[in-house]
Amino acid sequence: MNTTRFHLNFLELVKILKTTSFPQSQLAELAMNAALKLEELELQDRQISLQEEKTRQEIELQIIQAKNLNKQAIAEALKSIIQAESMARSVQDNALINKSNAHVGFLNVVGNANDTSAIKAHADKVMQTINLINGNPLNEEYDTLLDNLRDELLEALKKGDGCKDVLVYAHRTEILENERIKILGFSSYGNNETRFFINEEQVQTPHAKSLLFTKANAGLYSVRFEAKNDAGEWVADTITIEVRSIV
Repeated sequence: MNTTRFHLNFLELVKILKTTSFPQSQLAELAMNAALKLEELELQDRQISLQEEKTRQEIELQIIQAKNLNKQAIAEALKSIIQAESMARSVQDNALINKSNAHVGFLNVVGNANDTSAIKAHADKVMQTINLINGNPLNEEYDTLLDNLRDELLEALKKGDGCKDVLVYAHRTEILENERIKILGFSSYGNNETRFFINEEQVQTPHAKSLLFTKANAGLYSVRFEAKNDAGEWVADTITIEVRSIV
């Protein structure tokens, strides 16, 4: 318990209660109970704040893990496409090499033969067999499929890994005048510098990744959370909070 705050609350409550019709003998007891209740509420508020911060850190960790898994999946897909292209090229190349070697081998046999008439009887059959070696490219449908997979992967790389690097969140986006809510910022960039803006005006916060938001006037308010990436660039996410009039 914060004894200084408790003492100040107690004195303030006694002062307020003196303006009421409560008997003088009950003022101290009422003020004491009320001050204790305020301390309990303060403690509960701190516990909630600690739980919110713990949850925020857990969510940030999950975002980072999801990004890493997506990056691994993209890397594996890229590796598979490269391997598939290499295999497609090697199939045709190896066929042509084998066909060429067969021709060379047959010509060597002919060149070294003493009785060419005996070879002539088998030449047509040998050439037919060599020509069966298919050095043509693979089926066009395979090439089309490979091209489509490559294009999809390149598009995925352009879009990133599918996870937001920076996220701003409020459990409610509609509140009343003077009502207070906590807005949380999430970043996959660890402890890199962060900041909040309300309607393009930067606001100072006691905590780098949370903002206590309250407004006395009704209207729409844009809240932007920004974090620096590892290249020193600001990455942002924005939500809109509607403050409604009590009347």
